Amino acid sequence: MRDLPDDEPSTTGEAPFTDVEWDAKTAPLRVFGPSMESLLAILISNIGIVPHSVNHRIKFRKSVARKIEDRARADYTLDSLTDILGLRVITYFDQEVDKVAEMIESEFTVDRENSVDKRKALDPDRFGYLSLHYVVQLHSKRMRLAEYSQFKQIKFEIQVRSILQHAWAEIEHDLGYKSNSTIPAPIRRRFSRLAGLLELADIEFTRIREDVSNYEETVEAAVRDRRLDAAIDRESINAYVKESSTIRDLEAQLVQATNLSRRPAHDPAVYSARRADNLTRVGFQSLEELDRFLRETGQVMWRFARNWLMRKERASTSRRRYIPEGVILHYVILYFLSAMPREEALKLLASMKIGYIDIDDLIQKREEAEREWERFSRDAHNPSASD
Repeated sequence: MRDLPDDEPSTTGEAPFTDVEWDAKTAPLRVFGPSMESLLAILISNIGIVPHSVNHRIKFRKSVARKIEDRARADYTLDSLTDILGLRVITYFDQEVDKVAEMIESEFTVDRENSVDKRKALDPDRFGYLSLHYVVQLHSKRMRLAEYSQFKQIKFEIQVRSILQHAWAEIEHDLGYKSNSTIPAPIRRRFSRLAGLLELADIEFTRIREDVSNYEETVEAAVRDRRLDAAIDRESINAYVKESSTIRDLEAQLVQATNLSRRPAHDPAVYSARRADNLTRVGFQSLEELDRFLRETGQVMWRFARNWLMRKERASTSRRRYIPEGVILHYVILYFLSAMPREEALKLLASMKIGYIDIDDLIQKREEAEREWERFSRDAHNPSASD
């Protein structure tokens, strides 16, 4: 999908098409290209894939002229080219290339004769070119839509490759080796070794993602069954927040006390990763330790969270309407910090990226929560004392 710069001289010095022909060919593509880029991004999102990138390009005029001249055939003309408009999809994982391919084949009309799966056609050491190249048109069902009816005759290219394949191709192109036959033999052997490593890396990244997914399911099932021996990490904390009745009950009390609603965090993976990191910093090693602490001190914890939340509400110009699921873990971290020696707490706070915290204020809110729970417990055991 790379192009020659516009000042690259053509082979003969005379373009095989006129300015009028070029403008007539490319004018609709300048509207159609961004439209197809947006459509492709939506279709990829609909199949549950987050790509690294989706973009389009229109070939430079001199690049097209040179391509026609190099072929030197009467039937090879501006109108016969199918890749003047090209779109490229770069996925994070090799496995996703096939899923995007299935979507393209169902949503577009594929020109099989001009499309190629270079993963099957090229030598093993050409890792960077192991991509799918489709030549497509709009599907008949989409051509009937008013916004696409004027583009029904346009063919264009869609290239799909993984991010590692793309990185290889970009580096190889930068080194100037577009053809295997131009690479010196000693260098070719090194390319071949490196191609094997990158292909293995592509496979391993896919396996790691599958293993992470399996681990998430295993931990979620364990938390539901109250088997909490899992170490503290992003996946285990995410599972604990989703499945733990301990957290759910404490946050229900917090919601009732603050009149706030409880809803999922905006980005659960990032949220859980940050909480897991900070929980290990204050000394937790397993879900079992965390759950035991919450069951033993939970009545202090939600009061501590309420006191700190209400303090922030009074100081804020815009009132909060909700708390994210798992927020109690944030207050577990603050609670532990408030009980540490001052210098140690300040040092940890600086590395936790949770914003400015006044340690003295934090200590005060913890002590208030502990005194309140002590009074509540005493009164509950001795009702006459409150009369």
